[in-house]
Amino acid sequence: MPALAAEELPPEEAARCAHLQHQLEGLEDRLDSHDDRVARARRLIEQQGALLENMKEKLDASDRESVLAYNAKVGQYGLTIERYNGELLPELTRRRDAFNAKAREYNKDCAGKEMR
Repeated sequence: MPALAAEELPPEEAARCAHLQHQLEGLEDRLDSHDDRVARARRLIEQQGALLENMKEKLDASDRESVLAYNAKVGQYGLTIERYNGELLPELTRRRDAFNAKAREYNKDCAGKEMR
């Protein structure tokens, strides 16, 4: 049996590396998708914050309806930030960690090696 080149993987390892690469691509797609959601939420927070500042500047504290409308917007803003910090960011961190762990595994075992 001929000796394998130094950078050539045996078929079993090549199959494992191909599987790792497929997993890595899937994790990257899911990470990118979630990163887009986080960016949209961040823009929403910025927009809501600007709206609140504008409302606050024009707020007539003696107008009960205006105060109630402003307070409702403040409540929505708080919920948006709570969801962003409590759900979206932790999920983004989880997805990044999963992607990075798989990338380290792939790089350690497969990167730069020929798969036949």
